[in-house]
Amino acid sequence: MSYFNSWKRKLGAITLLMACVFAAGWVRSNVVVDILHFPVRVKKTNSMVCVTWSDLSSMDSTIVWTWLHEEAQDLDAKEKRVDIARASVRWLSRNRNPAFDGALSAHRMQLKQLGWGCCGFGFAYAGVEDDKNEEDWDKIEMRLLLVPYWLIVLPLTLLSAYLLISKPRVRAPVSGDRHA
Repeated sequence: MSYFNSWKRKLGAITLLMACVFAAGWVRSNVVVDILHFPVRVKKTNSMVCVTWSDLSSMDSTIVWTWLHEEAQDLDAKEKRVDIARASVRWLSRNRNPAFDGALSAHRMQLKQLGWGCCGFGFAYAGVEDDKNEEDWDKIEMRLLLVPYWLIVLPLTLLSAYLLISKPRVRAPVSGDRHA
């Protein structure tokens, strides 16, 4: 086990393990859709309610982070939606099926209309603000971040290969008298 004495080799093993976990997520995302729902933040005032949603999804070889902020003046109409606010983190996992894939394709077509920025290599960021929409929210603000799995797996694999294969540095011998 002297192979793992250097910090580079230990870090290389850790990054290889991380690359394997993300690679497994990559393969899984082509068969199953996983969604991690974070707690919903609700802020109520006398005349307004603000709801903030945040989700992390894994689907179609991509990790998707979604952030949604909604504001409304009419509290009565929004009370039901606010009451379903999640107080804890929830994990949802669903097998892909043709009906879900059709809904996902329609959703992707809607997303293409957003103002995308920093697009390249499958990485994308989008943000949209909408005043007065079909759900009667006074203001909706949404942010999306899409990161393909390969953009995480490939650099982690290359870094781990470098850390595991590279030869450790040999320390130069220190002369006996340092105060000369």
